[in-house]
Amino acid sequence: MTFATRAGFMPQLDGLRAFAVAAVMVHHLLDIESVRHVFSPGLLGVRLFFVLSGFLITGLLVEGRDALDVGVAQGASVLRRFYVRRTLRIFPLYYLVLGIALVFGGEDTRVQLPSLATYTYNLWIAGLGWFPAHFAHFWSLCVEEQFYLLWPWIVLFAPRRHLVPITILMILLAPLYRALALSLEFNGVAFFVMTPSSFDALGMGALLAIAARGNGGAIERRLRYSALPLGFAGMALLATDGNSDAILGETMVALVFTWLVAGAANGFGGLWGAVLQAAPIRYLGRISYGVYVFHLLVPGVFGPILTTIGLRLPPKGFVEFLIYSTITIAIASLSWASMENPINRLKRRFADPR
Repeated sequence: MTFATRAGFMPQLDGLRAFAVAAVMVHHLLDIESVRHVFSPGLLGVRLFFVLSGFLITGLLVEGRDALDVGVAQGASVLRRFYVRRTLRIFPLYYLVLGIALVFGGEDTRVQLPSLATYTYNLWIAGLGWFPAHFAHFWSLCVEEQFYLLWPWIVLFAPRRHLVPITILMILLAPLYRALALSLEFNGVAFFVMTPSSFDALGMGALLAIAARGNGGAIERRLRYSALPLGFAGMALLATDGNSDAILGETMVALVFTWLVAGAANGFGGLWGAVLQAAPIRYLGRISYGVYVFHLLVPGVFGPILTTIGLRLPPKGFVEFLIYSTITIAIASLSWASMENPINRLKRRFADPR
């Protein structure tokens, strides 16, 4: 039985979110230059988030498409429910943080706010060519919001027989964009943060969700079982060619994460399944949005406080990492309990009436 035939919550996906956000925190808050030449935890964490997002969002949209096709819902109502629910989950915390930055941030912060407020920050820093302090990680939130602008319309209204080809085309656009960016000598930031560069990760998750709901799950099973060996084989073959790795390497990573998401959606057994379903891991996954939003802001706020009280630590050392991670999780927990979760409950009012 595949996840497509099971209703309800898939708890191990929260566990994956926890590992994704932990990888991003390690990348930004800990000095790991010695291993960055081998892999980038931040890149891996963000790409896992994108595969998860593509999978979950597309799954919801396909359910809405099923309702349209049998005549129990209208397109406008499905779109409205989707966008209202996304707004309730994403906007309150995001714009609260921007509002606080507007009041207490310096001039360098205020310069960034227009692009942040319009979810075009990734475009702004692509032109800038470097990552400013504090809000650099918000580029990925902008990529997701830009994805949400177009993708629901395609899933809901494109001919159903075209959904898989369209999704495969979207996946292929990512390495094509990176090849173009390489040939035109785009700066490293533009190469990475522009939305087309993430289409393979988002598209892999979307393809998994679409395939699971057609052909009795046969395509989903083939994808699930082939993604891991194909991904690792591709990474091994590309490792010796820098340009090919830059173009196709992230697509191979997305393949591996597609296998991981499919396995977690079905439910891993054994030790790995127990880890993903452990209460502390799942809780970190549940508050991962807040952790992601706050983690790079915490050093800018609390670093001067630690210095003032005489606590001088090696920058990006392990002790500093533990302190900032603890503060980040505490703030995210408070945000979840006092604001995000109560607002999140309002989404029930906009659930599928069926």
